[in-house]
Amino acid sequence: MDTNSKKYLEYLNEPAKGLIDLHNIAKNRLIDKLEEQLNDGITDYHLYDEFFAFYSATPLYDFTSMHYELTGEFLEKILDFEQAQNVVIDKEKLFFVRAMCQISSSNTVGAMASWELANREKMRITGNIISTLDLISNLPTHTIGNPVNTAYKNNLLVKAITPRYPSILKTEFRDIIANLIGLDAISFLSCGLRNVQVAGLIQSHNNSLELNKIFGQEIINNLCILNESIIKDYPEVIATISKKKDRQIGKMLSPSTLGTINSSVSSILGSSISGYSGLYSSILLLDDTKFNIEYPVYINKLCTTTLSVDEFKAHVLLGIHALRNKVLHDHDDTLCYFSNADLFIKTIGLLLIGVSVTSNIK
Repeated sequence: MDTNSKKYLEYLNEPAKGLIDLHNIAKNRLIDKLEEQLNDGITDYHLYDEFFAFYSATPLYDFTSMHYELTGEFLEKILDFEQAQNVVIDKEKLFFVRAMCQISSSNTVGAMASWELANREKMRITGNIISTLDLISNLPTHTIGNPVNTAYKNNLLVKAITPRYPSILKTEFRDIIANLIGLDAISFLSCGLRNVQVAGLIQSHNNSLELNKIFGQEIINNLCILNESIIKDYPEVIATISKKKDRQIGKMLSPSTLGTINSSVSSILGSSISGYSGLYSSILLLDDTKFNIEYPVYINKLCTTTLSVDEFKAHVLLGIHALRNKVLHDHDDTLCYFSNADLFIKTIGLLLIGVSVTSNIK
């Protein structure tokens, strides 16, 4: 029996050893190539071509820990080389991959830090920051782009609603993120990847309601914060609410502010300050005692009724406001969408399409 056959039988009997050996072979090959290129004087983004090709070709969730480990080892080698040779090496692409690994591991804070470091590198080299177009064009298609897009399009609420509002709702995830900038874009991508994980787990566990409670708070929190962050960027908000700390969802959607952004939407939505009017008075989502009764009816209306564009925007803003209030104050696992898998998935869908609405209130 030749050496290869013996090794094959050894791996069949000890599959863990086979995986470890293959991991080490791939890792050492990539690190050796990095050191070879550094010694050859390569200091620009081509330094990472082979690693980026490996990252793009290997399954995202199966290899995330390996990808992340490699970014750490690459960074250590490069920093040592910079110090020893008194040179500065382009690390933008390395920090970019590191951010993608952290996003796929639900480490949003780490991802944002790596994104800022990638931006710093881009600024140092070109004088510009990384654009959202740069982000989109550098996303691995098979491991990130396609899964995120498919999960978005297959969401129960997104699928039901998107065809009725083609003027404001995009069918492709990448078209939505293209309208965002900076950390809002990274946050939306992070939520998109988390949506892939949550949707897959719920489906594979036969709509397990316990999974709703485990994953629900995090993804819904992040999407609520993202939608609120997008509204804060409107110049009308800055002009009408002078203090940053006062730019909260309720005040931003009040007639005195929302009315300066879109008076028609504001008139439909009404007011939640000093008594309810408009939608706030007819759909009592902000009433803690009625939320669990009103919310499923509200979601069903969104899925089955065609509203005017401004009516639709007002309804979505109402839902975002109500959910933001719910997640802001406590961890409440008695909310109705934690005991109904379809309602939970539709809640994520509401907040995902909310990003299209909050980006285009006008």
